[in-house]
Amino acid sequence: MGSVYQAEHVGLGIEVAIKMLGEGFFNDPKAIGRFKREARSAAAIQHPNVVRILDTGEADDGTPYIAMERLRGESLSSLLRRHRKLPLDVMGKITFQILEGLRAAHKKDIVHRDLKPGNIYLAKQNDDRILVKLLDFGISKSITDEVSNLTLAGSVVGTPRFMAPEQARGAQDIDARADLYAVGVLVYRMTTGRLPFSGSTQREIVAQIIKGNYDPPRQVNPEIPLELEKLLIKALKTNKEHRFQDEDAFAAHLKRICPAQDDPIDDMSIILAPHENDFISSDRNSQTRQSITGSKQASSGSNLSLSKPRPGRGSSERYAALSNSQSGHSSQISGLHPSQSTERPTVIESPLSRRHTQLEYPIHRPIRRLLFVFVFSLMIFGGGLFLVKDSRSFLKSLFYNVKTPITVGINKYMPAAMIEEDRIRMTKHISRTLKRPVNLVIFDDYVSIAKKLAQNDVQLAVFSAFAYVQAKQDYPNIKLIARHVTQSGESYQGYIVSKPDSGIRHVADLKGKKFCFVNPNSTSGYLYPRAALRRNNIDPDRDFDTAFFTGNHVSALGALQSGACDAAAIFSGIFAESDKHGFKESAFHVILTTDRIPFDAYCVSKEFPADLTKKIRESLLSLKAGSDYANKVLGPDGTIRGFVPADDHDYDPVRDVELSLRNKKKK
Repeated sequence: MGSVYQAEHVGLGIEVAIKMLGEGFFNDPKAIGRFKREARSAAAIQHPNVVRILDTGEADDGTPYIAMERLRGESLSSLLRRHRKLPLDVMGKITFQILEGLRAAHKKDIVHRDLKPGNIYLAKQNDDRILVKLLDFGISKSITDEVSNLTLAGSVVGTPRFMAPEQARGAQDIDARADLYAVGVLVYRMTTGRLPFSGSTQREIVAQIIKGNYDPPRQVNPEIPLELEKLLIKALKTNKEHRFQDEDAFAAHLKRICPAQDDPIDDMSIILAPHENDFISSDRNSQTRQSITGSKQASSGSNLSLSKPRPGRGSSERYAALSNSQSGHSSQISGLHPSQSTERPTVIESPLSRRHTQLEYPIHRPIRRLLFVFVFSLMIFGGGLFLVKDSRSFLKSLFYNVKTPITVGINKYMPAAMIEEDRIRMTKHISRTLKRPVNLVIFDDYVSIAKKLAQNDVQLAVFSAFAYVQAKQDYPNIKLIARHVTQSGESYQGYIVSKPDSGIRHVADLKGKKFCFVNPNSTSGYLYPRAALRRNNIDPDRDFDTAFFTGNHVSALGALQSGACDAAAIFSGIFAESDKHGFKESAFHVILTTDRIPFDAYCVSKEFPADLTKKIRESLLSLKAGSDYANKVLGPDGTIRGFVPADDHDYDPVRDVELSLRNKKKK
């Protein structure tokens, strides 16, 4: 999401770390809000085991930044990559300091919600002892906040493998016990050498967490003491009322296993890598400093200012950039060579945080329910006028024929505003032809859409090709009725792109680079690019330095443009809409093109009334691609140009790709 620079406060002569939000997120209010909240939350805690915030504000060009204390050492994630398991005494000392930092945060009513090895830093002190620091409060939550635009009720926020079950379910009442659950996952990882919950997809991981399915610690590592296994079983209870209720209870149990855990960590010189993250030597500093200056106030009440380098500045400069934290080279802020963690925060939002576009006259659900009960009672006491099957059909038709809104569900493959713009004409058309209101609901994952479709909470679902294949496996009662087409025809392609000046011209150049996919359910932003990479002898699970998900195609290009990744997978049609999002194909180099992909599948449930299914299908197919009527309804600039009949076999190529990747993974 951004870049971290080593810098020096010129006036005070102290080194600091400056974290700047990546350019790809400047138009994302949630990302900006989380970035600012990270500064507020960490600054409010003020504890030795929490990274210290020195300053925050915006550069002259509006780039948000946070100035923090400069740490030397390494992350727990880095340590665990070298040492799969840690000795009990080392694990205990690290865990005790984590609990101390959490205790301070929780006293301020701040829940971290994203504890993981990448957010725990082992900082070397001047006396060579180790001080554990908690980092990245960007998605933290104040328990006293009743409403938050950043973390709405029903949103799932955090890194999946470390989430508490209540987080995975999207519960609103997330409290300090979710952090203590994450500590339990960390202890499990440090002592067994692996995480308790794993899976090939995010959905599988979340399902395991909610059910509490994990291997007993002593089964994974027989050397673990029985008392530690008891601690982990309690810490990982699915019901938060049965877990440790505070840091004191957790620490008291841990002390029975590691009595000396609260001693300073002064015996880790062998474990810690020498000069880890000491990415610029002192003798280089004087040769490579560059100014970060400006006249705009950094923050309210602050006398510090920050901007991209400008010539001609003198004694008014506040910060001097020394280097970027990953590249090992001095870098101007305008260069944006980011420090990229291998464990990125994941933000998944459920339907409760969705956006609604309601077109006309909704009927409230309680009224529909009362009507349903009334009609059902009449039929029960009416002397058996209908057979059971006919009664159900009659009731469904009656239930949906009282101007009940039709809900159209779609996955968030692009920013919500763009999706609404693309689909608004289509939904209005359905509303006019069916003479009933239509709601457009944007979901953040296909799983929610499929489930809502099966429950009749969504009447028309729009699935990407891969999402349709997955949804059809999970819910066989899904019925395909149409596909849309665009100017490119009935199918499209995925691209793997880089920046022209990156030196990455061929697929082989991707080895060892940072790569960003869209999301695990994206056809052109994940499934097909993986297959294309494997055909070109690139293993996406092994050959990249880092691979992560950005959430949507626009964010993927934004991450590539800002330098957060070296290459990205996106769908080819995004460049045809450059006027909407600002990305032009000429600004990128296409390294690889995937096979053709069928466009989105429009589906209903087989349980949905047949007469309404027919009307919706006829409404869509009346927009025949290229016809004057379709052009008039959909507009001259719309992405969707019309609809064609669809058959399940149209998506067999997608199934073949998914099956081939699955078989390769097993091998």
